[in-house]
Amino acid sequence: MQQLPLNLKLVQPSFSFANYIADRNDAVLQQIQAILAGRPPHLFYVWGDSGTGKTHLLHAATQWLQAHGKMALYLPMAQLLDESPDLLLHLGAVDGLCLDDIQAIAGKADWEHALFALFNQVLDLQIPLLIAANQAVAQLNFQLHDLVSRLVWGGVFQLSPLKPSAQEELLQQTAHNLGLALPAPVAQYILKHFAQHNSHELLAFLQQLDQAMLVRKQRLSIAFIQSQLKKR
Repeated sequence: MQQLPLNLKLVQPSFSFANYIADRNDAVLQQIQAILAGRPPHLFYVWGDSGTGKTHLLHAATQWLQAHGKMALYLPMAQLLDESPDLLLHLGAVDGLCLDDIQAIAGKADWEHALFALFNQVLDLQIPLLIAANQAVAQLNFQLHDLVSRLVWGGVFQLSPLKPSAQEELLQQTAHNLGLALPAPVAQYILKHFAQHNSHELLAFLQQLDQAMLVRKQRLSIAFIQSQLKKR
């Protein structure tokens, strides 16, 4: 394999299949795990709103492949736009690829053609290729029609937001990782005020609480949460 022009091993180790809360997305999780195990089709396109777990799944897939001795890469496409699209031409020799935020290159002809060339390489070699975006393929502004047909070749899957009970589980899991004691009534109070928000915003608020508690040396309580909500 040729030397890559930049460091692309950007895997977040805290995201794994073990701590992914599937809820209504269990079928999506099973399909990804089947692809990683070598079952066709080797291409997977998943989409959903911010906070539905797309990035978690791609990090988890990359981590799983690497743990099994594979050369796998996670590519956050929105962060690579200042690089040359030619970097995609050096990736055909990997054992697995996870491309996040693919909507970032829609309408950019040089990136679209480079991605199309990469598709042809990895599909011929039957390399797992997992792709995530914030919308379905038909809603994105891709100009290269052959690329659009490739994106839907392996099937398109939409992630559903977590139900309130699963969001509470996510809150408790994250609080535990932060070393926070989060009583059920407090978790439910947070959820009540984030009923219309996604999981990403929910966890960002929990991290905000953690930082504020460290600064003020206060315990997590509903009164403290109310004071932080006023700052949003």
